Amino acid sequence: MTPEAFLAFTKVLPEPSLLLSAEGRILAANPASERLGSPPSRLKGRLLFELVATPREQLERYLATCLGSGQMVPGGLEWLDGEQRPRPYRCEGAAVRPAKGSPGLIFLRLRSKEEAGARFALLNQKIDELTRALRQRIRTEGALRESQRHLRELMEAQKRFVNDAAHELRAPLTSLQGNLEVLLSFPHMPEAERQEALRDAVHEARRLSRLVNDMLALARGDAGAALQLAPVRLDRVLREVVESAQGLVRQHRLSLGPLDEALVRGDGDRLGQLVLQLLENAVKYTPPGGSIAAGVRRVDEEAELRVVDTGIGIAPEDLPHVFERFWRADRARVRGEDPGGTGLGLSIARWIVEQHGGRIWLESELGEGTTAVVRLPLSDAAGA
Repeated sequence: MTPEAFLAFTKVLPEPSLLLSAEGRILAANPASERLGSPPSRLKGRLLFELVATPREQLERYLATCLGSGQMVPGGLEWLDGEQRPRPYRCEGAAVRPAKGSPGLIFLRLRSKEEAGARFALLNQKIDELTRALRQRIRTEGALRESQRHLRELMEAQKRFVNDAAHELRAPLTSLQGNLEVLLSFPHMPEAERQEALRDAVHEARRLSRLVNDMLALARGDAGAALQLAPVRLDRVLREVVESAQGLVRQHRLSLGPLDEALVRGDGDRLGQLVLQLLENAVKYTPPGGSIAAGVRRVDEEAELRVVDTGIGIAPEDLPHVFERFWRADRARVRGEDPGGTGLGLSIARWIVEQHGGRIWLESELGEGTTAVVRLPLSDAAGA
């Protein structure tokens, strides 16, 4: 609420009305305030305590009450007229907050006791309605500013996503195009080289397909796609995914357990995708011969899924970024090869977890391996 906006709303009121700072300084006075003995222009900038005979401590308590209340607060004060004689007034004050986190303001209206009576009842009702409208407008303006801020953040995130996606799509497309052009340019090339070019093209085409599928999954999440939740045994989901993904961990030692019975409200397919993503991530960054352990246990009112590997680990400065889209640490290439991921897997995992009302985080030490931890609320029927 600015002084200009205050005057626009109060200039037609027959009663003196003031806009005060939290410290009691007059920021604006409507035309009717001239009845207090001074032109409104001379009231602006004065401290209220200098213009009244009411004890300062009493007035400070009243203003503090107005700032902390959600409605009009009745009170009284003695205004010093032009001859410095105290004149009793009834007053009503209400907090006016211009924006979230900004200092509060106070709307104060005054009525001389001789003016109070039944003939002002209807007018008072209208003033109350105006006050509520003022406060509603302020809340609406604050909500609008917050929405604009959120929209700017979304637009910046979308811009980053498009730029990153273009960069990530370029690599497999360039490789795929290069291999196909080689095959077309050299139709009589040796069979071994021909097969190698074809294998590279198929590899990049599959990588491109995974990237597009992951981008579509995140796009559906950004669009607010809701999951269909039903009672699901998280321990059974883990067991089924591990059994179906044995080929994925052929070069690693995989152990399963503990497997506490854990019933959650979830989307079985998405939870399976979550488990597979965490297992794939562990395999990518664990050298052959390393160990991977997965299990589910009940912790208080939550089901905890853990996937533990003995891989290359993550540096402390990289941990805050692991769930960002298209982010991969340089350390991921310590084995001398690209792990082949799309850079979206953990972003998808976080989206799935959040859709289930849960939390996900990584615990890791460089060179010591990584633990992925997921916590999901247990279903009310978990004990049934």
